[in-house]
Amino acid sequence: MGCSEIRLLKLEPGCWDYEIRCRIEYVLLDNDPASVALSYTWGDLTDTVEISIAGQAFKVTRDLSTNL
Repeated sequence: MGCSEIRLLKLEPGCWDYEIRCRIEYVLLDNDPASVALSYTWGDLTDTVEISIAGQAFKVTRDLSTNL
């Protein structure tokens, strides 16, 4: 039996110069959720910035942060 539920990282609304804030949302694949995939290792792995996921600091590459 396959997986019927996945976790998606949902961006919170904000302006360009605001801290990036996200939350994790569980969705059913049967509901055909709209999503876009981005690699968390996109760009120079030594050039990182912090974003907030569910209120916790999380480091991502600067390139990924720019695309979020």
